[in-house]
Amino acid sequence: MKMLIQTGRVFLPSGADMLYSLCYIKDAALMTLGVTGSEKARDRIYYLAGEAVTGERIADLLIEASGLDIRKEFYPENVLRQSGIAVPFGGEIQESQIYNGEQISADTALCYTPLSEGMAKTYRAFENIYRQ
Repeated sequence: MKMLIQTGRVFLPSGADMLYSLCYIKDAALMTLGVTGSEKARDRIYYLAGEAVTGERIADLLIEASGLDIRKEFYPENVLRQSGIAVPFGGEIQESQIYNGEQISADTALCYTPLSEGMAKTYRAFENIYRQ
């Protein structure tokens, strides 16, 4: 995120198709509070996970949130690492561990923030930090 905001570029590993399940932090807090003391939630374990997306989709949502002309650049993962560039979205699909986070919504009245909305809020929060 820092590089995207400060340089207008985002580096992604070529060929990475690993999937990620994200949960907006405010949703995690509200859902945790929502099950506290709930008889229905007693002795249950919940996964907090939204829709499964690729790292490139996450980057696209951040670029969209920025409203800027951000350039995506693809390089082999080892080249990025050797260059000292953090590789947040590497890996292959078989490495993915996707969780289904629907049960907590079924047991409570809570629902997840749409991914695009959560990513836009996250971008705006980090933009204020990294633009300084």
